[in-house]
Amino acid sequence: MDSKAISSVLLTAVTRQHPINRVFRISSYMAATVLHLCETAPGALRQRVMASTIADDDTFCDADTARADLSGSVEGSPPCVGCPFGERSSSAAGGDSSTSWAGVSAVDQLTVLWKHLLAAELPPGHPVVWPSLRSVQQESMRSSAYVDILQHRDDLRPGCCKNLCAIGMVARAEIEWLGGGGGGHAWSGLFGGETSGEGLLRLSSAIAPPVSDSSSLPMALRAALRLVAGDLAKARLFPCAAFKVLRTNAPSGNLCFAGRKVGQSSRSFFASSIATHLTEKASPLLRPALNIFRRHTTYPTHLGLSDFAASANDGIPVKEPHFPWALVLVPTAAAARIPPGARDATDAFLEQLAAVPAGTGLYDVYAVPHPHAGTGPGMPTQQDAIVLAGRLVTRSRFVRSGVDAALKFWHQAKEEDYAHRPDWERALTPTHKMECGAEHYAGLIARGKFQSAPAGDGPVL
Repeated sequence: MDSKAISSVLLTAVTRQHPINRVFRISSYMAATVLHLCETAPGALRQRVMASTIADDDTFCDADTARADLSGSVEGSPPCVGCPFGERSSSAAGGDSSTSWAGVSAVDQLTVLWKHLLAAELPPGHPVVWPSLRSVQQESMRSSAYVDILQHRDDLRPGCCKNLCAIGMVARAEIEWLGGGGGGHAWSGLFGGETSGEGLLRLSSAIAPPVSDSSSLPMALRAALRLVAGDLAKARLFPCAAFKVLRTNAPSGNLCFAGRKVGQSSRSFFASSIATHLTEKASPLLRPALNIFRRHTTYPTHLGLSDFAASANDGIPVKEPHFPWALVLVPTAAAARIPPGARDATDAFLEQLAAVPAGTGLYDVYAVPHPHAGTGPGMPTQQDAIVLAGRLVTRSRFVRSGVDAALKFWHQAKEEDYAHRPDWERALTPTHKMECGAEHYAGLIARGKFQSAPAGDGPVL
């Protein structure tokens, strides 16, 4: 059967609700459609399809190159060379952030970073240039990218560009812990005390919507994907959050969150929950990237939290870190009331973030204390319940800066958590890999399966 026939069968399966549509995943439709386009389209279109969808290390075009190419066509585009972070990021690159910040207090580190972000602030309406989907794919297929985020503790990267989560905004923020730290649990370090300490919160969308008008995919391929790509075709945003708390004479503490890999259809950034754990459910299109990440960690979709518990802002190590298994951010009612941007555009969420005032409680922070929590039937016992541990509150307005992408957020391998809690690793089942992500935990929270919270703006249910 040739590619045209395959494409016809798949499209028929979708439009007629044929049982075969339960078998083939999104990437199967995409692959067949691409094959068909490449064989039947005119030469120019065929070359464009191939260039947009097929990885080729010899012609890799990363974000730095893309921005350089665009610098002449977009007036005022921030250059990667000579940015305010350049000198410090070069000294820290590939090493430990505590080296470049030696002798500088956590408060002063935050002041320096925030000053540079404000100095390069972009005006409202400044052009937004999304990295191409091909460059995102290429970056995700490079093993060195995973080595960098898992092993290097520097707070800044050389240059101001990246491909994944390239478009976003930054604010000063902190987590207010409930019950004397960690929702009453005896967690340590930045989880302990009344707050995490003030840090930098970056909110971004992972990629441009694949089938939007601004997508780098050819128009014909976008039209085909709208027919066959399911939830991915409806995606408007791929919300992600990264939170960095500086420490004195020690590497910063970092938390990273994401949601469904197929994104969300709402234009509101605060329409869905995000978590430190994703599921490993993925179409064949995404599995190669997961497999490359798996070379560096057995748990490519789970991030560790033990370092956040290793010391507080003073950088003094605790004897034994105590920490939860996972964290979930659920948008508050206050955040949900902030309307999305009026424009029907892929970057309209930036207008929504710009409207967030200082002092806004954006997310309720729920902790999954251990792997058993949230996996059993019925109402959980207090020991097995998800915990409302705190609230993430902004301490400034959000800023879109020409150098915010130079901020680097370290990703902790989950194995480091299990070195402290080997009993957790022994308790893992296939359910933890395939089901326990933001959507699963948000569903439990919506049904009231968590320890009760104090009065105030509750989560969006």
